[in-house]
Amino acid sequence: MPCCARPCWAEPEKARGCRTRHATGGSAATRRCARPRRTRTWTQERFGAPPEVSQGAAGGCVLCLEAVRMFSAILGATAGDLVLTLLADGGVHVTGALCRGLGPLLDIEAMVQGFTAKGRLAGYLETVPIDRVTRPHTGLLGAALYRAG
Repeated sequence: MPCCARPCWAEPEKARGCRTRHATGGSAATRRCARPRRTRTWTQERFGAPPEVSQGAAGGCVLCLEAVRMFSAILGATAGDLVLTLLADGGVHVTGALCRGLGPLLDIEAMVQGFTAKGRLAGYLETVPIDRVTRPHTGLLGAALYRAG
């Protein structure tokens, strides 16, 4: 998608260094656009680290709550992709410090919606259980149980 309505070479006075390519006259040939890219750094300035987003969500910040909801949906979608890739119908166990750190802020509804939003394969994914494990060091405990036999 072009960054502007008209190709930049049509308006040389506005040309500044854009990296997108515009089609020329419907042909396959392209030229480099010359407008600058827009960068968004306001999130980096406003929130320096992920714990600040969690604290903001706990405090009711709308932007932070939306970020946590989006993260939950992406986490669910990724887990759903992995279940379909590996045919892991035994279940998904979401674990780790991030899951424990978010605690009640993790949006389970958004995660399940992202998990099952796979078109015609949604019926298969609806039967796969999702568990959230909040106990620390579950990997070490599992390895110890495996080693013990």
